[in-house]
Amino acid sequence: MGLDYAFWKAGEGSREEIYADLGEGESGRLTESDDVLKFRHGLLASWPELEDSIEPYEEDPDFDAADLAKYVVINIHANEVSRIENVWALAEQYGLVAYDPLHKDG
Repeated sequence: MGLDYAFWKAGEGSREEIYADLGEGESGRLTESDDVLKFRHGLLASWPELEDSIEPYEEDPDFDAADLAKYVVINIHANEVSRIENVWALAEQYGLVAYDPLHKDG
């Protein structure tokens, strides 16, 4: 069992609204940013095994290439939660909004 953590640069609406939209496959509130692309690249360079745990999925039939520059959602399993601190630090380097569904204030 894992949790979906979400990261983006900028968007319209509250963090909770954006997170809920992403859960429904909607990214219209978000703006594209090279920082999101760099973050995604940094994640996969550091942890290539996360490739199957990161959205958007390029293999998804509804895949929109613009989404790669809008957001990253990572499913981190309960036995890997210690990794999230390093992921958060990387997100901070790129000035991204980070959303943790368990700690909505942080």
